[in-house]
Amino acid sequence: MKPRLRRAGDLADLLLEEHATFLDGDTWVHEGDLVLEGELEVKRGALLILGNLRVSDAVGTDESGKLVVTGRLDARHLYLEGDLRVHKDVALRGALFGFYEAGNSQVDGRTTAKLGLIGDHEWECDDEHYEVSGRFSNFVELEEGDPDAIRQLMGDKEFAILAPMLGLSDEDTECDGYGMKLFFRV
Repeated sequence: MKPRLRRAGDLADLLLEEHATFLDGDTWVHEGDLVLEGELEVKRGALLILGNLRVSDAVGTDESGKLVVTGRLDARHLYLEGDLRVHKDVALRGALFGFYEAGNSQVDGRTTAKLGLIGDHEWECDDEHYEVSGRFSNFVELEEGDPDAIRQLMGDKEFAILAPMLGLSDEDTECDGYGMKLFFRV
């Protein structure tokens, strides 16, 4: 990957003007399709992909990260604390997990995954398809979804760690963050 700093002309290529204002501050740009082995985590700043993004494992944004993909996003998992904009489809082989309340994400195409779990993270996609899904208010309640189906897909141990976040348990569990490691079975 050979990113460069954003140039004024990069933003003219974006389909939605709101993305241009979304990418303030330090933005790195990759021109063309980007294919990566392993994970991609966007921290402190923004990454603009002028094309498709294909990652063999997880794609994540931390609470200060922003990712814009003008094409399609393909990955195993998608972990959202920060902000995401995808102009086309998001195809995941595993889990979509968005929970950080300050983050917001928008997918203009279809989103598919085995597991879709969205908490207080602002999520916008009109065409979502999950084998198992859940909507929850962080640490309050599971508003939509079948907890047994989520547990079966995740595994008992991983589900027990996540259950307090889903509002399904008051137990204090050992967890050094919610990252995608909880979804390795998915």
